[in-house]
Formats: sequence, C-alpha cells, structure tokens
Amino acid sequence: MLTWVAGASYSLFHEARIRLFGEQRLFSLMRRLEDAGYPYVPVQLPYTVDGDNGPTDPDLPDYVREWNRRYASPRLVIATHAQMFRALVPRYAGQLPVVAGDFTGYWEDGAASTARETALARAASSRLVQAGALWAMLDPTRFPVGADYEAWRDVVLWDEHTWGAAASVETPDAPDVVAQWRYKQAFALGADSLSLALTARALAARGPAVAGAFDVFNTSSWARTDLVLVPADLSGGGDRVVGPDGRTAQSQRLATGELAVLVRDLPPFAARRYRVRPGRAPAAGDAVAEGQTARTRRLAVALDDASGAVPGIVWTPRDVDLVDASRHLGVADYRYVAGRDSSAAAGPTHAVVRVGERGPLVASLVSEAAAPGARSVRREVQVVSGLDRVDLRVTVDKSAVRTPEGVHLAFPLRVQGGQIRFDVASSIVRPDSEQLAGSARNFVEAQSWVDVSNDSLGVTVATPDAPLVEIGGINAESPWMRALPSSQTFYSYVMNNYWHTNYKADQEGPVTFRYMLHPHGAFQADEAARFGAEAREPLLVVAAAGRAPSPLPLLRVTPAAVLVTAMKPGADGRSWIVELVNPTGQEQRVTLRWRSGAHVVWAGSDSSERTGTAIPGPFTLPPHGTAIVRASAR
Repeated sequence: MLTWVAGASYSLFHEARIRLFGEQRLFSLMRRLEDAGYPYVPVQLPYTVDGDNGPTDPDLPDYVREWNRRYASPRLVIATHAQMFRALVPRYAGQLPVVAGDFTGYWEDGAASTARETALARAASSRLVQAGALWAMLDPTRFPVGADYEAWRDVVLWDEHTWGAAASVETPDAPDVVAQWRYKQAFALGADSLSLALTARALAARGPAVAGAFDVFNTSSWARTDLVLVPADLSGGGDRVVGPDGRTAQSQRLATGELAVLVRDLPPFAARRYRVRPGRAPAAGDAVAEGQTARTRRLAVALDDASGAVPGIVWTPRDVDLVDASRHLGVADYRYVAGRDSSAAAGPTHAVVRVGERGPLVASLVSEAAAPGARSVRREVQVVSGLDRVDLRVTVDKSAVRTPEGVHLAFPLRVQGGQIRFDVASSIVRPDSEQLAGSARNFVEAQSWVDVSNDSLGVTVATPDAPLVEIGGINAESPWMRALPSSQTFYSYVMNNYWHTNYKADQEGPVTFRYMLHPHGAFQADEAARFGAEAREPLLVVAAAGRAPSPLPLLRVTPAAVLVTAMKPGADGRSWIVELVNPTGQEQRVTLRWRSGAHVVWAGSDSSERTGTAIPGPFTLPPHGTAIVRASAR
C-alpha cells in the first residue's frame, strides 16, 4: 500500500476557503517541508472546506488559474488521486522508503459507543463467510451473487467511520440526529438479517425435512471437535444422540432446553448427520460444578462472590494458575470509568454466584451483580469435558449515561515474561515493536484474538464481539502513548461515549460479549489463527433434510498450517473462489485436493475473480502470505 502524507492535513482550509489566505498557508507549508528535508518535488494537498465532508469550492479553478499565472513555483494542479500518484511514482519508485507493521487507528474506538450493533455486524461478517462455504458445498451453481453483495455492502457501510450526525452528542434527541443514527443502525441490522437469510437459502436446497435428526456442518478447512447446542425443537425425542457409525455421542440436556452434544473429528468442508433417540444421555464426561468452582480433569475455574469475576483458572497439565492474583483483578473483572480518569475505575460488589450446569459434559457457573454505569453485569463461565478451553460470556445491562464514560473488562494473565500478540487483517502484530511510528498505542484493534505467551506457556483469548484492546492498563483516555509497557495484562475495551461528534451519546440495554480462553505451550501462529476462527465461525447445527450429507471433505489443504479464510462459489456459477493465508513465519508448500471423483482446474485469482496463471500442482505461500485461487470444473 502506497501512503503519501506531506505535512498538511485535510483540515488545512476548514477555517476559510483558499482565496482568503491561500498564499499564507501554501508558502508556510512549502517552508516547513523544505526545513524538514522533504525529498520530492510533488506535494499532495487535501482540500476540503467548511468542515469534514464539506462541499466543493466553486472558486477553486479560478484561484488555481490566477496562482499559476502569478507564480512560477509552486505550481498548483487540481488532480485525482490517480493523477497525483502518477506524478510521484515513476520519478521516485526506486527511492520510496518501505516500512512494515500495523498502523493502529485512533478514531476507531467510537465503535464501542454502539457495542450491540458492532457485535451484530462482526457476527454477520463471520456468518457470511460460513454462508459462502455452505453454498460452495451444497448448491454452487445457484449462488445468489446479488444477495451476497448486498449483505457485504451492509457490513462495510456499518464499518465506515461515520456513525451519525455532527451534533450526535451536542443534541442527541434532535430529529435529524435520531434519523441519521437510525440510518446508520440499519446497516448493522441489515447485515444481520441478510446473512441469516443467505444461510437459510443455502440450506433450503437439501430437500424435505427428516424428523428426529440434525446435521452438523464444518465450514473450516481443518477437522473440528467442538460442542454444539441443538435447539429443543430438534431434540425433543430424547437425550441420546447417535452418529452415522451407530456410536452414541456425549450429550447433556441443559437448563435452557437445548441439548449439548460433543462432535468429534468432523472433517473439513463436510457434514455429519446425528439422530436423536429416546432415553437419557450417557453419564460420560468429567465436567462438574459445585459451589464456586467448575472443573474438568484439565481445567478448573472459579467465580468470586465479591466481584463476580474469575479469580483463578488452573490448567492441570502444567499445574499452573493462569490468573495473576498480584493485580488484584480477576478475568472479566468489570471496571467502569466515570469521566476520563482511570484511577477512579469502579467495579461491582456483592455478586451472587450459583451453579449453572452441573455436568458431566458441560459444567458452568453464573454470577450476577449490580454495577456502576449499568443495571447489572452477568458472567457465565463454562468448561466442557474433552475441550482445553474456558468459555466466558459477559452480559452488561447498560444504563443510559450521557456524560463521558468507559467500560473495560480485565484479563490479568499469569504468564511470566509473556509477549502479547494480536491479529488484524489476517496478520499477527506484537504491540509496540510491530506498530508503525505514529500509531495509536492507547488501544489496538484485534480481529479475532489476543495471545500472551512465553517460550513454554501461553493463553490465547478469542474476542469475537469486542475488537478494542488496551495493553497494560486502562489507557484509552490517557495522554497519547508513545510506548507500551511490558505487560501480560490487557483489557477488553467494550463501551464508551467519549467522542464529541458522530458517535452515540449513550447506549442502553443488555449486550453480551463472548470470550474463549485456550491455554497452550509455546506460541504457534497457526494454532492461534484456527482458535480465533473457530470462535467466530462455530460448527453449524441445522434440521436434517434430504439425503445424509457427505462426510468427505469438499477440499483438503496441506500443510495444516495453511488455512482457508473464505470459500464461496464464483459469480459465473462454474467455479469456486478460495482465499488462503499462511499465518506462520515460514514458507509453506501448499497442495489443494478437491473431493474424490471431481475434477477441477486450479488458477490464481483476485478479489474481482479474474482468472490468473494456471496452478498445475503445489505452490509456495510466503511467510504471513495470502493468496486467492480459483477452482473451475472441467
């Protein structure tokens, strides 16, 4: 990506148009660039008037003409971005400096002013990836390209930086402010409903319903073992679940009426049918909850009856408590900042803790407490027999507050000397050392996960609903940070209303934030990437319909370190588009194998689905590299 910033911001002429003091501003800019040693002849100058997103200046062409008649240098040109870069690149292509890293943004924390809708849009984005895979597996020739585009358009327009009116905080109840928010909110709601509809349409092609059964789909490029929750209306025939091989799966009827089932080793891009039988679930599993502790043979978690947070997570294979008690915080500790001074952060007290699920497959604890800035905060922590994972759900029932505030959830992890990493744009970033100069450090934006690891021990925390992360402390409203401390503690920064414009003045009602914690040995990039993707894109449970689905993978990718981040039918109805990523620091030799009996031709492609160079066999994916390839039926 070529980025060109030349010392003048887009607001240089917000105070007045160029004719009023253009000469003063332009020559002042030239002097500053000369003093700074600016090495190029062209200078790009953004020109917007009357504030952000202002109108065009009808006097600009005449002013530029008069300027160029009067002065030999600098010469002014009204240009498009393409013309501007054509003036720079051919002349300086060999001299342009190259930098690498994350350029963390600062305005983006406004997304936490509407946490519910941000979570909806993030979930819709993941659901659309899964819907594309379902269409590729089930009915590729009838993929609704237009509906897919419309859904993705809503996701993108929700993510666009402007949330609402300029006076959104100054006069939040004004009719035009309310109307602009409703317009913006509609993109998140639309993405949610359209992604659900696209998923339902893919599944509708399977045929008539089959009573007493359900199908489980794996839309990932690796085999999955995970817990699925079967709705009561699909599992009313009993608590026993039998797979296609006749074996009984581990299951447990939950207090919600759902039937929890452990699905083991479901192949990539494949599905499996299970049947529900009368009778009790087998008493198999080692999960148990009692008092304030839930545990399996590999994990033990607790809830604190003062704060309601998680004071300890013991990983029994290493006999280590992964929560740093010295910070006097628990995992998911709720910290509310009224105003901007984080030293006054307050939390809930006198939490009530109870057992949720007693096991033997699923064991859980629930805490509920009153909390500052909210009507209540509820945590549910869960362990599952056979899974090295702690699932955590935090529901904040927010009160409407229009004075500055922030809500933060603590993750004080006990990993001695651990390095924090997070993922963004299919890349992995170590804060500070891999952030570009000028990046925001008060908070960062994680796509899927945050990891804290040393050479032998680590914890990956998936955060599918809330992207903002503060490292080392509650830093969001601190003075601009130019460096980050070495720390193994981070905060999930879930809510605020700090911005004075565009974003919401308040948010009210319940919002749930999900987290999954996975203890592990030394950090492995592909393992973290898979874990984050599994949190975003769970195994799909649907009513059984038509013939039993194929257990054979539609596509196999080797080596296992290379992941498919998306697969969908091509717009031509005769191809499949596959996006790949190599999250590791090593070059990978990639082999793609289509389902047995089908013959496809592989070629390179791009985001426009244009066919590139043929791929006759294995190909190389560089460290941290991505690729888009196209499979076409012969």
